[in-house]
Parts: sequence; C-alpha cells; structure tokens
Amino acid sequence: DEFGNIWFLSSLGIGKFSPENNTIRFFDDRSGVATEGLAGFIYKDQNHNLYCGGNGFYIKFKPEEVNSYSQVPKLIFTHFR
Repeated sequence: DEFGNIWFLSSLGIGKFSPENNTIRFFDDRSGVATEGLAGFIYKDQNHNLYCGGNGFYIKFKPEEVNSYSQVPKLIFTHFR
C-alpha cells in the first residue's frame, strides 16, 4: 500500500504485514470486512483501493479506513509454586 505495508489473504482473514515495525494485523468481520471465502490475490487500483475476491464475489476497501483487531491469547495457569 502507500505506507509500505504488504497485504495478504489467510485463514484468519486479510493480513497486513508492516515491515517498518515487523508486525502483522488481521482484518475480518469484526473489522468491517467480510472475509469468508476469500481466495487468490489482492489487487490495488489507481485510487489506492484494495480488491479481494472469492467464489462469485469481490470486496473493495481502502486500507486506511479499516480497523484491525488484536487477538489476545487466553492466559491459563496450570501450576502455582
């Protein structure tokens, strides 16, 4: 994208890798982007919109307008000392 991020599709939704700070963020329904069934590639047009496709559909979004989510792992204590 215009900020040097690398966008990709995964089983967790649409991913954004930021080489600047070495982080990955994911976007899905919780972010306002319907991602179920997406496959293939991501295309960027001249207006900086990103397009992703699935079986018989596609979505279009502007990277800067989508909110990411952070999946915080559950903490489980198994032993105390």
